Amino acid sequence: MAFPEPIGDDACGLARRWILDPTLAEMLVRLEAKARAEFDALGIRWPGLRIISGFRSSEHQAQLNPAVTQSYHTRCPSLAADLRLGADPPVGDLSNIWAIIGGMWELMGGRWGGRFSTPDPNHFDLGVGPSA
Repeated sequence: MAFPEPIGDDACGLARRWILDPTLAEMLVRLEAKARAEFDALGIRWPGLRIISGFRSSEHQAQLNPAVTQSYHTRCPSLAADLRLGADPPVGDLSNIWAIIGGMWELMGGRWGGRFSTPDPNHFDLGVGPSA
C-alpha cells in the first residue's frame, strides 16, 4: 500500500491535491515545520505528517461516519484534514505525540479532534462554525 507523501512545504500543491482550504493547507505546512523543529530539538527523529483524508463527498462521509452528517470534510474546499504520523503503520500508543501536535495546532488557532466528546486525535480543522 502506497502512503501519501509527507506534508512538505508546498501549501498550494497540498491544497490542490486534497481539495483543502488554502488557509488550512498553509497551517498544515506550518504545523509540519514546527513539529519537525520541536522533535529535532529533543533529538527525536520526526517521521513527518501525512494527510490521509481531506475533502470527502457527502456519500463518502456517510460511509465513514453516518452519525456525522455535517462535516468540515464535506465543505469544498475542505476545512478539515485527517493526518497520519509517518509512513509506517503506528507502533505503540501515539496519544502523547498526538497531544503535542494537537496542542501546537490549537496554539496556531485551529481545532483539534483530540478534544471532541468522542476523541478523533488525527483530525485537524480550522474550527470555524458549529460542525466538525
